[in-house]
Amino acid sequence: YRHFNTVIFRRGGGKKAHVLLSEEGVSQGDPLAMVLYGVALLPLAERLKSAVPEVTTPQFADDLAAVGNLSDCSMALSFLIDEGPKYGYFPEPEKTQIVCAAEDVPEAKSAFLTQELIVNYSQGARYLGGFIGSKKERENW
Repeated sequence: YRHFNTVIFRRGGGKKAHVLLSEEGVSQGDPLAMVLYGVALLPLAERLKSAVPEVTTPQFADDLAAVGNLSDCSMALSFLIDEGPKYGYFPEPEKTQIVCAAEDVPEAKSAFLTQELIVNYSQGARYLGGFIGSKKERENW
């Protein structure tokens, strides 16, 4: 990790290959990539916990969940949008799933719109190979 990785792009027809020096981050496919990415995000996770201590945020690589009341969860997402890019973490609100009971959707929308966040709402969603949500939605899944 003290030197740049050299990526060589072969070209057909006897043409000269293109050489690219990978000067940032970890090369895709590197067995240490996930570990290093996780370690790099630890300071962000600690700052998030300090900023919104009421929210539990299990993380795996770039997948993050937030468990807590709707207002606190919206503050957590807003914090990540503002602070995450400093650590190479780029949340995408349009891909965010807010899983809550159908009767809680109006309150959820209000909480996230207060933070000017446009997200998706459902009663269940796939997460890390599993499912989060109501029993009925899990059975449908």
